[in-house]
Amino acid sequence: MAAQHLGRLLFTFGRLEMNVALFLAGLHPDRDFDQEIVAAEKRTFGDKLDALQVQLMDELAADAEAEQAWAAWFEQARTLRALRNRFAHGRWACLPVQHQIVHVVGLPGSPNQASTFYTLEALELEVRKAEQIAADFQRLRRTERP
Repeated sequence: MAAQHLGRLLFTFGRLEMNVALFLAGLHPDRDFDQEIVAAEKRTFGDKLDALQVQLMDELAADAEAEQAWAAWFEQARTLRALRNRFAHGRWACLPVQHQIVHVVGLPGSPNQASTFYTLEALELEVRKAEQIAADFQRLRRTERP
């Protein structure tokens, strides 16, 4: 079940990153879309978020409600990005007796090693948060622009 939750998280994140890149590439219909796609795909997810935020905030300056909705979404997206990075760069193990999944970052014996323990329910909650962030992006990109 833990592997399914992590798989859902990776699928959700990958889809979100693609949708952000496509949205960023299509923001300016007067530009060459093919060139914008190439530029977007070269950016990291963090860079895509930064570029999109700069461009959208300029557009939304006259709409405080939309600006606030997008700003909240960008904050959540950056939190998701950090979670995905942490999850992707660590190791996972199941502790069946304790009914826990452990995520470990850092090498054994290193003072920088850190472990985070999850129940299946807590890990699923992280996935549901990611799915909500992705759904919120779809809603915002359709409704919260002038």
